[in-house]
Amino acid sequence: MVATASTVTPGKLAVRYLHARAERLPFTEEVFDLVFTTLSLRHWTDLSAGIAEISRVLTPGGMLVLADVLPGCRRRGRTLPMLRRRHAVVPAELGAVLAAQRLDVIGSDHTRWFRQPDVQVIAAQQPHEVSVNLPTRGQPPRLAT
Repeated sequence: MVATASTVTPGKLAVRYLHARAERLPFTEEVFDLVFTTLSLRHWTDLSAGIAEISRVLTPGGMLVLADVLPGCRRRGRTLPMLRRRHAVVPAELGAVLAAQRLDVIGSDHTRWFRQPDVQVIAAQQPHEVSVNLPTRGQPPRLAT
Protein backbone atom coordinates (compact mmCIF):
# COMPACT_ATOMS: atom_id res chain seq x y z
CA MET A 1 0.00 0.00 0.00
CA VAL A 2 2.86 2.39 0.77
CA ALA A 3 4.41 1.77 -2.66
CA THR A 4 1.08 2.33 -4.40
CA ALA A 5 0.38 5.52 -2.44
CA SER A 6 3.86 6.83 -3.24
CA THR A 7 3.36 6.11 -6.95
CA VAL A 8 -0.03 7.83 -7.27
CA THR A 9 0.64 10.87 -5.06
CA PRO A 10 1.63 13.94 -7.10
CA GLY A 11 5.19 15.03 -6.28
CA LYS A 12 4.13 18.65 -5.78
CA LEU A 13 2.26 17.63 -2.60
CA ALA A 14 5.54 16.87 -0.79
CA VAL A 15 4.00 13.88 1.02
CA ARG A 16 6.35 11.30 2.51
CA TYR A 17 5.06 7.81 3.33
CA LEU A 18 6.61 5.61 6.00
CA HIS A 19 5.99 1.99 6.90
CA ALA A 20 5.95 1.67 10.69
CA ARG A 21 4.15 -0.11 13.51
CA ALA A 22 1.56 1.82 15.48
CA GLU A 23 3.31 0.72 18.67
CA ARG A 24 6.63 2.37 17.64
CA LEU A 25 6.03 5.50 15.59
CA PRO A 26 9.25 6.99 14.15
CA PHE A 27 8.45 10.59 15.11
CA THR A 28 9.49 12.92 17.91
CA GLU A 29 7.03 14.03 20.58
CA GLU A 30 4.23 16.54 19.93
CA VAL A 31 4.60 16.87 16.15
CA PHE A 32 1.08 16.24 14.78
CA ASP A 33 -2.13 18.21 15.24
CA LEU A 34 -4.21 15.36 13.78
CA VAL A 35 -3.74 11.59 13.60
CA PHE A 36 -6.28 9.72 11.47
CA THR A 37 -6.42 5.92 11.49
CA THR A 38 -8.82 3.83 9.42
CA LEU A 39 -9.58 0.13 9.65
CA SER A 40 -6.18 -0.71 11.15
CA LEU A 41 -6.74 -1.57 14.82
CA ARG A 42 -7.02 -5.29 14.10
CA HIS A 43 -3.42 -5.19 12.81
CA TRP A 44 -1.98 -3.66 16.01
CA THR A 45 -0.31 -6.10 18.40
CA ASP A 46 -0.90 -3.90 21.47
CA LEU A 47 -3.80 -1.42 21.58
CA SER A 48 -2.48 0.36 24.69
CA ALA A 49 1.00 0.84 23.20
CA GLY A 50 -0.42 2.10 19.89
CA ILE A 51 -2.70 4.66 21.57
CA ALA A 52 0.20 5.70 23.85
CA GLU A 53 2.35 6.35 20.76
CA ILE A 54 -0.41 8.39 19.13
CA SER A 55 -0.81 10.38 22.31
CA ARG A 56 2.95 10.96 22.40
CA VAL A 57 3.11 12.39 18.86
CA LEU A 58 -0.02 14.57 19.21
CA THR A 59 0.44 18.21 20.10
CA PRO A 60 -1.51 19.52 23.11
CA GLY A 61 -5.04 20.01 21.84
CA GLY A 62 -4.27 17.58 19.00
CA MET A 63 -6.94 15.19 17.79
CA LEU A 64 -7.16 11.48 17.04
CA VAL A 65 -9.86 10.37 14.60
CA LEU A 66 -10.28 6.62 14.56
CA ALA A 67 -12.57 4.77 12.15
CA ASP A 68 -12.80 1.01 12.55
CA VAL A 69 -15.08 -1.98 12.98
CA LEU A 70 -15.01 -2.32 16.76
CA PRO A 71 -15.99 -5.45 18.73
CA GLY A 72 -19.34 -5.30 20.47
CA CYS A 73 -20.52 -2.34 18.40
CA ARG A 74 -22.02 -4.08 15.40
CA ARG A 75 -25.50 -3.14 14.30
CA ARG A 76 -27.60 -6.24 14.00
CA GLY A 77 -29.70 -6.40 10.86
CA ARG A 78 -31.44 -3.49 9.22
CA THR A 79 -32.99 -0.78 11.32
CA LEU A 80 -35.05 2.22 10.47
CA PRO A 81 -32.86 5.36 10.29
CA MET A 82 -34.79 7.01 13.16
CA LEU A 83 -34.11 4.02 15.43
CA ARG A 84 -30.33 4.07 14.96
CA ARG A 85 -28.25 5.62 17.70
CA ARG A 86 -27.03 9.07 16.73
CA HIS A 87 -23.96 8.68 18.94
CA ALA A 88 -22.41 5.26 19.26
CA VAL A 89 -21.03 3.98 22.53
CA VAL A 90 -17.23 3.69 22.73
CA PRO A 91 -16.20 0.12 23.68
CA ALA A 92 -15.09 -0.04 27.33
CA GLU A 93 -11.55 -1.29 26.62
CA LEU A 94 -10.88 1.41 24.04
CA GLY A 95 -12.45 4.09 26.24
CA ALA A 96 -10.22 3.07 29.15
CA VAL A 97 -7.07 3.13 26.97
CA LEU A 98 -7.97 6.57 25.58
CA ALA A 99 -8.63 7.91 29.09
CA ALA A 100 -5.34 6.48 30.38
CA GLN A 101 -3.54 8.51 27.70
CA ARG A 102 -5.48 11.71 28.53
CA LEU A 103 -7.42 11.53 25.26
CA ASP A 104 -10.97 12.79 25.84
CA VAL A 105 -13.65 11.33 23.56
CA ILE A 106 -15.40 14.32 21.99
CA GLY A 107 -17.65 12.42 19.59
CA SER A 108 -18.50 9.03 18.14
CA ASP A 109 -20.95 7.66 15.64
CA HIS A 110 -21.57 4.73 13.32
CA THR A 111 -21.21 5.41 9.62
CA ARG A 112 -21.07 3.57 6.34
CA TRP A 113 -17.46 3.44 5.16
CA PHE A 114 -16.55 2.02 1.77
CA ARG A 115 -19.40 -0.50 1.97
CA GLN A 116 -18.50 -1.50 5.54
CA PRO A 117 -21.84 -1.17 7.40
CA ASP A 118 -20.55 -1.25 10.97
CA VAL A 119 -17.69 1.24 11.09
CA GLN A 120 -17.58 3.41 14.17
CA VAL A 121 -15.85 6.79 14.00
CA ILE A 122 -14.44 8.13 17.26
CA ALA A 123 -12.82 11.52 17.79
CA ALA A 124 -10.61 12.02 20.84
CA GLN A 125 -8.64 15.10 21.80
CA GLN A 126 -5.72 15.86 24.08
CA PRO A 127 -6.18 18.67 26.61
CA HIS A 128 -5.01 22.08 25.41
CA GLU A 129 -1.68 23.09 26.90
CA VAL A 130 0.98 25.53 25.80
CA SER A 131 3.68 23.83 23.73
CA VAL A 132 6.76 25.05 21.92
CA ASN A 133 5.85 22.71 19.03
CA LEU A 134 2.53 24.35 18.17
CA PRO A 135 2.51 25.89 14.68
CA THR A 136 3.09 29.61 14.54
CA ARG A 137 0.65 31.90 12.78
CA GLY A 138 0.63 31.19 9.07
CA GLN A 139 2.01 27.64 9.34
CA PRO A 140 -0.25 24.81 8.20
CA PRO A 141 -1.21 22.13 10.77
CA ARG A 142 0.96 19.00 10.80
CA LEU A 143 -0.98 15.87 9.96
CA ALA A 144 -0.34 12.14 10.18
CA THR A 145 -2.53 9.52 8.48
